[in-house]
Amino acid sequence: MKTVEEDTLEHIPLHGPSVDYYGILNVSREATTDTIRNSYKKLVLTYHPDQVASSTDKEQANLRFAQINTAYRTLTDPCRRILYDDFGEEGVKQGQELIARLEDPEEVIKLFRLKQLKQEEQIFRSRLKTKSNFVCHTSLPEIKKAWREKKPVLSSCNLSLEHCVHMPMSENDSATIVTSLQSPSPLSSSTSSPASAIALYYHRTLSRKWAAHTCLSTSQQTKGGHCTQVGLSYAFSPLLKATVAARLVGEGPLPLLGSCLGFGLESSIGCSTFSLGLQFGLIPSLNLRWVHHREPKINPSHPRFIRQHGVGVRQSPFAFEFDINLRGAYGVGASKVYKVSERTNFRAGIQALSSTLGIGFEFGFSRKISKYNQIGVSVNIATGGITLNLCFFRDRQKYVLPILYADEVTRNAIIGAVVIPSLIISFTSLFILSPLERLSRRKKEMRRRKQNEKV
Repeated sequence: MKTVEEDTLEHIPLHGPSVDYYGILNVSREATTDTIRNSYKKLVLTYHPDQVASSTDKEQANLRFAQINTAYRTLTDPCRRILYDDFGEEGVKQGQELIARLEDPEEVIKLFRLKQLKQEEQIFRSRLKTKSNFVCHTSLPEIKKAWREKKPVLSSCNLSLEHCVHMPMSENDSATIVTSLQSPSPLSSSTSSPASAIALYYHRTLSRKWAAHTCLSTSQQTKGGHCTQVGLSYAFSPLLKATVAARLVGEGPLPLLGSCLGFGLESSIGCSTFSLGLQFGLIPSLNLRWVHHREPKINPSHPRFIRQHGVGVRQSPFAFEFDINLRGAYGVGASKVYKVSERTNFRAGIQALSSTLGIGFEFGFSRKISKYNQIGVSVNIATGGITLNLCFFRDRQKYVLPILYADEVTRNAIIGAVVIPSLIISFTSLFILSPLERLSRRKKEMRRRKQNEKV
C-alpha cells in the first residue's frame, strides 16, 4: 500500500518548466539542509531502480531517480538554491558559470540579476528597429547654371530626411513613429518654408484573426493639416486578409471633403500577391494590384544552372508589378536581378506610368562592401529626363543622391549616363574596395597565425 508521500510524488511531472524540486523531495520551501538530506535518503531507498522488477517500471524509476538526484544537488547547494528560488530551473542552468567561480550566494544572485538586466536590454534593443532615409535631389543643369551665376551650389539641392522607429510594446501591441523633414524645392520660384511631418502608428492584435490599427499624422507646411485613420483587419486564412479603414482629414475649410472610407482585400498565392482596394469619398476609386516574385527553380551553384546561364552569371528573383485604378491611372513595372559575382549584382527594370505618359527604364550595379554596408549606382531613363542615382546602404540607413543628368533624352546623354556608372563602379572596385578587402584578409591571416603560435 502506498503512503501519502509516495502517491503525491508520482503526480509531480518529470520534465518541463513546472518541475518543483521541493515537491519532488517532499519538503517545504523553508526546509533546512538536514531536512532535505533526510527526505532524500528515504526517497532513494524507495525509488532506487534496483528495487523494480519489470522493464517498464524500471525505465520510469530511472527517470524519477535522476530527478530526485537533480533536486537534491540543487537544494543542498546554497548558490544553486538561491537561483532556483528566484528564477527556477532555467535560472540554475543559466547561472552555472557564476556558480562555478563564486561561493557567496548573495554575490551569485547579484551578478545573475545584472546579467538578466543586460540580456533584457539587448532583447529590447534587438526588438527596437530604426530606419533612416537621407535623399539629396540635385540637377546637373541647375548646378551648371548656379556655377555660371556664381551662386552656391547647395542652393540647387533639395534635401529630405525620414526617420522611422518601430517599438514592439508587448506580444500584441506595437507602435511606430515616422518623422520627415524636406527642404523647399530649388525649382520653385516661391520662397516656401521647409515641410515637416510626424506620424504615429499603433497596431494591436485582438485575436488570432482580428487586428486593429490607427494612425495619427500631422504636417507643418504653408498650410498645416492633420489626418486620423482607424482600421480593422480580419485574416480569413494565412493566404487571405481583409481590411476596413476610415480616414478623416482636417485640412482646409471643409475637412469632411477629404475624408473617406476604404475596403481592402489581399491574397497571397505562391509567388504572387493580389490586392483589391475600394475607396468611397468625394472621388471614389478602385485599385487593382498584382505583384509577382519568381525564384529560380535551380540552385545557382548547380553545374546545370551554370552551363545554361553562363559561368559567373547567376540569376536572382524576377519581380512584376501591375497597378490600375478606376480613374484610368495605371502603373506597370518589371525588374530582374542578376548576380554577377559573390558581391556584385546587376539590376534592370522597366516601368510605365500614366502620370508621366511614357515608359521608363532603369538599370544599375550594386556591390556589397561588408556585412552591413553596400553601395549602388543606377540610371533611370524616362520622359522627364535621365537621372543618376548614387546609393549607400549601412544596416538600416539609406543615403541616396539622385542627380538629374539631362532634361532631355538624347543619344549623347544616354551614352554618358551608361558610361558614368560603369566608370564609378570600376574606379571604386579597383582603387578603394579591392585594396580594403586585401587589407582585411591580411589582418585576419595575421590574427590566425598569432592564435596558432599561442596554441
